Amino acid sequence: SSGINAEWPLRPGDGGKLTPRTTIPYHNEHDDELYTDHIIYGSKKRLRSLYKGKVYNKEQLSQHGSDSSQPWVAVLGHIFDVTTGKRIYANNGAYNFFSGRDGSKAYSTGDFSDAGLTDDLSGMAKEKIGEIYTWINTFQSKYPLIGRLEGPFFDSTGSPTQTWREIEESLLELGEEEERLKKVHLRFPSCNSHFDSNNNAGEVWCTKKSGGVTRNWVGVPRKFHLPGRRVRCACVQERDLNDPKLQPYPDCPASSTSCNFNV
Repeated sequence: SSGINAEWPLRPGDGGKLTPRTTIPYHNEHDDELYTDHIIYGSKKRLRSLYKGKVYNKEQLSQHGSDSSQPWVAVLGHIFDVTTGKRIYANNGAYNFFSGRDGSKAYSTGDFSDAGLTDDLSGMAKEKIGEIYTWINTFQSKYPLIGRLEGPFFDSTGSPTQTWREIEESLLELGEEEERLKKVHLRFPSCNSHFDSNNNAGEVWCTKKSGGVTRNWVGVPRKFHLPGRRVRCACVQERDLNDPKLQPYPDCPASSTSCNFNV
């Protein structure tokens, strides 16, 4: 999870959860003058707004640090005027170190040293980049987006660099993966569970609402092995019991809606 807390709750559909074909939301209530009408680009025929807003360099951004009367913050090359949040981003504010720079990496790592407050995301997993991306949505819901920063993500004209294109593809992959996992969870909802640490024993059981999935069936508990994920208990319908990713709990009746286990 991110190393810092959001200043305000993320709006539904914004931070935290990605959806297929997720890209930066190019319009909000503050930045209608930054973009032209949508155009089509690329082999995938995705819609894109052509950027016509301002582009700043790092020296210009640094003039709007925590001691400025108008602090700016940049995330993934997107610059926000956070003047209305000066209590947070001005001197003595909780996040004053973000002002006047693009400290994108720190939004995921929580490393607020000068070395950690960097826009160099080399080697970061796409899941971590996804965490950083949610902060753009957070800022967009509160502050004006005033321009782009010349650097790793955008060039001197404000056009996306190859690094930004790769970030977009990572976000797309994350969104598709999240949708896939959502479908898996609906088919194999999690069990209710209780664990007694004193006896290293526990119980798992299924109901029509276990796993937060309201349904018209109960299911039986099975160990669920999804590649790349931690083994968990899933409630399984009879039609899916032969799925190779499932294993029964030892000494638990096959049709029982609850099972005891020992660690």
